[in-house]
Amino acid sequence: MNRQQRREITKNPEGVFTAFVRAERNRVISSVVHQYSVVMAFVAHDKLELDTEQLVYFLKEVIELHDSINRGYVKIEDLENALQEETGIKVDREI
Repeated sequence: MNRQQRREITKNPEGVFTAFVRAERNRVISSVVHQYSVVMAFVAHDKLELDTEQLVYFLKEVIELHDSINRGYVKIEDLENALQEETGIKVDREI
């Protein structure tokens, strides 16, 4: 928990639960993103046979796009629509 979060809790004791839930949610999201990134990198290397340079480029692009989504520059729905229009693939839990 950073300093700003601790100050919020001090000012608003009822916010302790909210701050905890927010911190836990961020931790879980970060963990899922990390796991998914590792899986994508492994598949790209093992199945698509990307070399180190290609793999680093791929991961940087993934991280940059993920950051753009988090900052609100790009919507995931727009990416889904573009992917479906350009490739005919709809990404779902089951492809």
